[in-house]
Amino acid sequence: MQNKRRLFLHDPRVRIFYILLFIWIIAIIQNPTWQNITFPLFSIILFSILDLTFHFIKTKKLYYPFSSFVSGLLVGLIIHPSGGILEIILACIFGFISKQFIKYKNRHIFNPAAFGIVVSSLILGFPVSWWSVTPGKIFILLTIISGLVLWKLRRMHMPIIFLVGYFIFLAVSQGIKPAISLTIDGTVFFFAFIMLTEPMTSSISGFWKWAFGFVVLSGIIVSYLMKISFADPLLLSLLIANLLVKITNK
Repeated sequence: MQNKRRLFLHDPRVRIFYILLFIWIIAIIQNPTWQNITFPLFSIILFSILDLTFHFIKTKKLYYPFSSFVSGLLVGLIIHPSGGILEIILACIFGFISKQFIKYKNRHIFNPAAFGIVVSSLILGFPVSWWSVTPGKIFILLTIISGLVLWKLRRMHMPIIFLVGYFIFLAVSQGIKPAISLTIDGTVFFFAFIMLTEPMTSSISGFWKWAFGFVVLSGIIVSYLMKISFADPLLLSLLIANLLVKITNK
């Protein structure tokens, strides 16, 4: 019982899930539609069923799919429910495929939620909305709560490096006032504190410990300068950085 209690209170994946759950609740309060309630829930259930079924077939054992909860809820919080259930289904399926089958040295290469969202958006041609963090200044919540988790995981430098670099780029290209407004944006902070720091695909040692956030930022800058619009620049840059880590991190 003590071990189970410790698991549900101290596991980093569980803490991130609690943060996402809090964000989801706030989003529902701000926009209490039936889709905003049921679609993220469906995404969590589908992602968990896929992972649990595969794991049980493979090992004949069950486990607490905390990472599936996180990936599923990320899909539900980023893909807008108004797009329809098919988008959620495809994102979960491709995220599951990425997690279980696209691996290097027995570790998945890409952030599963990001991979699923990008691939499904390319197939169906819908834009990524980040709907759950667009209303209000949710970044304050993310900074306070996520920052505490990242500090214990020794990953707090990742969002800081990314956000400072992001602000400098915007200040140079658009001016100080627009840079402040665009940097303290819910989408940017959600990406920096949650997506960028996903434990399984962001390196915490060596060169990549400090370079990961900068490389992701570089991809976003290139996307901006080249006016790349076929995929969400934040998620696409994250996936490219995920791949670079695995290629160069021998």
